Amino acid sequence: MRRLTVLFTILLILAIGAVNAQAVRDTSAAITLSGMELRPFETDNGWGYDIFLHGKKYIHQTTIPSMPGTAGFASKTDAAIVGDLVVGKIERNEMPPSVTPEELDSLGIVLPRK
Repeated sequence: MRRLTVLFTILLILAIGAVNAQAVRDTSAAITLSGMELRPFETDNGWGYDIFLHGKKYIHQTTIPSMPGTAGFASKTDAAIVGDLVVGKIERNEMPPSVTPEELDSLGIVLPRK
Protein backbone atom coordinates (compact mmCIF):
# COMPACT_ATOMS: atom_id res chain seq x y z
CA MET A 1 0.00 0.00 0.00
CA ARG A 2 2.86 2.36 0.80
CA ARG A 3 4.38 1.83 -2.66
CA LEU A 4 1.06 2.68 -4.27
CA THR A 5 0.82 5.90 -2.25
CA VAL A 6 4.38 6.90 -3.19
CA LEU A 7 3.74 6.10 -6.87
CA PHE A 8 0.49 8.10 -6.84
CA THR A 9 2.25 11.08 -5.20
CA ILE A 10 5.05 11.03 -7.79
CA LEU A 11 2.55 10.85 -10.65
CA LEU A 12 0.56 13.72 -9.17
CA ILE A 13 3.69 15.88 -8.86
CA LEU A 14 4.66 15.11 -12.47
CA ALA A 15 1.15 15.94 -13.69
CA ILE A 16 1.13 19.28 -11.85
CA GLY A 17 4.58 20.09 -13.25
CA ALA A 18 3.42 19.32 -16.79
CA VAL A 19 0.38 21.58 -16.43
CA ASN A 20 2.53 24.41 -15.06
CA ALA A 21 5.08 23.98 -17.86
CA GLN A 22 2.31 24.17 -20.45
CA ALA A 23 0.93 27.33 -18.85
CA VAL A 24 4.36 28.97 -19.08
CA ARG A 25 4.70 28.03 -22.78
CA ASP A 26 1.28 29.48 -23.58
CA THR A 27 2.13 33.05 -22.58
CA SER A 28 1.52 35.58 -25.34
CA ALA A 29 4.75 37.47 -24.80
CA ALA A 30 8.33 36.36 -24.81
CA ILE A 31 11.17 38.64 -23.74
CA THR A 32 14.57 38.05 -25.33
CA LEU A 33 17.95 38.66 -23.76
CA SER A 34 18.26 41.82 -25.85
CA GLY A 35 15.18 43.33 -24.20
CA MET A 36 12.76 42.68 -27.06
CA GLU A 37 9.27 41.40 -26.40
CA LEU A 38 6.97 39.83 -28.98
CA ARG A 39 3.21 40.07 -28.44
CA PRO A 40 0.84 38.49 -30.97
CA PHE A 41 -2.63 40.05 -31.06
CA GLU A 42 -5.92 39.43 -32.84
CA THR A 43 -7.24 41.93 -35.40
CA ASP A 44 -10.43 42.20 -37.46
CA ASN A 45 -8.49 40.65 -40.36
CA GLY A 46 -6.64 37.84 -38.54
CA TRP A 47 -3.57 38.07 -36.32
CA GLY A 48 -0.69 40.51 -36.06
CA TYR A 49 2.19 41.17 -33.69
CA ASP A 50 3.87 43.95 -31.78
CA ILE A 51 7.57 44.03 -31.00
CA PHE A 52 8.62 46.07 -27.99
CA LEU A 53 12.20 47.17 -27.43
CA HIS A 54 13.00 47.94 -23.79
CA GLY A 55 9.30 48.37 -23.07
CA LYS A 56 8.53 50.74 -25.97
CA LYS A 57 6.56 49.68 -29.04
CA TYR A 58 9.07 49.30 -31.88
CA ILE A 59 7.02 47.50 -34.56
CA HIS A 60 3.24 47.22 -34.93
CA GLN A 61 2.45 44.69 -37.68
CA THR A 62 -1.25 44.19 -38.44
CA THR A 63 -0.82 42.57 -41.87
CA ILE A 64 1.32 39.85 -43.39
CA PRO A 65 4.59 41.51 -44.41
CA SER A 66 5.50 41.47 -48.13
CA MET A 67 1.93 40.52 -49.07
CA PRO A 68 -0.47 42.96 -50.77
CA GLY A 69 -3.72 43.79 -49.07
CA THR A 70 -4.79 44.02 -45.46
CA ALA A 71 -5.02 40.34 -44.51
CA GLY A 72 -3.60 39.38 -41.14
CA PHE A 73 -2.02 36.07 -40.26
CA ALA A 74 -4.30 33.03 -40.23
CA SER A 75 -3.31 32.10 -36.67
CA LYS A 76 -1.60 33.37 -33.56
CA THR A 77 1.11 30.78 -34.19
CA ASP A 78 1.83 32.14 -37.68
CA ALA A 79 2.06 35.69 -36.31
CA ALA A 80 4.45 34.53 -33.57
CA ILE A 81 6.66 32.59 -36.03
CA VAL A 82 7.11 35.61 -38.30
CA GLY A 83 7.48 37.93 -35.31
CA ASP A 84 10.28 35.68 -34.02
CA LEU A 85 11.97 35.92 -37.43
CA VAL A 86 11.79 39.72 -37.30
CA VAL A 87 13.10 39.78 -33.71
CA GLY A 88 16.07 37.67 -34.83
CA LYS A 89 16.79 40.03 -37.71
CA ILE A 90 16.71 43.04 -35.39
CA GLU A 91 19.03 41.27 -32.93
CA ARG A 92 21.45 40.58 -35.82
CA ASN A 93 21.14 44.23 -36.90
CA GLU A 94 19.61 43.30 -40.27
CA MET A 95 17.93 46.60 -41.04
CA PRO A 96 15.30 46.97 -42.18
CA PRO A 97 14.09 43.62 -40.83
CA SER A 98 12.13 42.85 -44.01
CA VAL A 99 10.34 39.55 -44.56
CA THR A 100 10.26 38.10 -48.06
CA PRO A 101 7.57 35.92 -49.63
CA GLU A 102 10.19 33.15 -49.83
CA GLU A 103 10.77 33.34 -46.08
CA LEU A 104 7.03 33.15 -45.44
CA ASP A 105 6.85 30.07 -47.67
CA SER A 106 9.83 28.39 -45.99
CA LEU A 107 8.24 28.97 -42.58
CA GLY A 108 4.99 27.35 -43.76
CA ILE A 109 2.93 30.49 -43.17
CA VAL A 110 -0.65 30.20 -44.42
CA LEU A 111 -1.18 32.93 -47.01
CA PRO A 112 -4.52 34.39 -48.09
CA ARG A 113 -5.89 33.27 -51.43
CA LYS A 114 -5.51 35.72 -54.29
